[in-house]
Amino acid sequence: MSFDLGFTAFRKTLETADRDSQIAYFIKYLETEFDYVMMTDRFDEGLVVLTKLLRWKTDDIAYIRKMSRSVGDDTDKGETDRDENQISETTWQLLEHHNVVDIRIYEHFSKKFDNLLINFYFDRGTKIKIRRTKTLTVGSYKTLS
Repeated sequence: MSFDLGFTAFRKTLETADRDSQIAYFIKYLETEFDYVMMTDRFDEGLVVLTKLLRWKTDDIAYIRKMSRSVGDDTDKGETDRDENQISETTWQLLEHHNVVDIRIYEHFSKKFDNLLINFYFDRGTKIKIRRTKTLTVGSYKTLS
């Protein structure tokens, strides 16, 4: 995500060589570029907040869920086969090291999103219901998933 958002080019414009400072400046830059950031892992909540920001009704939005696990899939419940999916501590540390910018961006905007939810009187545990559909009508065209 940091690459797609331009971190590599951005950090070349900074005089500081300190990685933590570069990341902090980049996050401040992102704050100026984006008015609202949704979290894909909290998409339904994000849509509800978006409808409130735009003064829409939740009935005004619908989306098609694509390329995601099926509802009822054991991995949706946090249950995984530990033997097959477990990552070693060394691998985890390498991933964190190489993705530190992405992790910091995610943590920053996740915390900001939590605060936004509090402002809209949502609790992270609150069930959010958004109309998901397998059919999307756009103008006179109908698209089936």
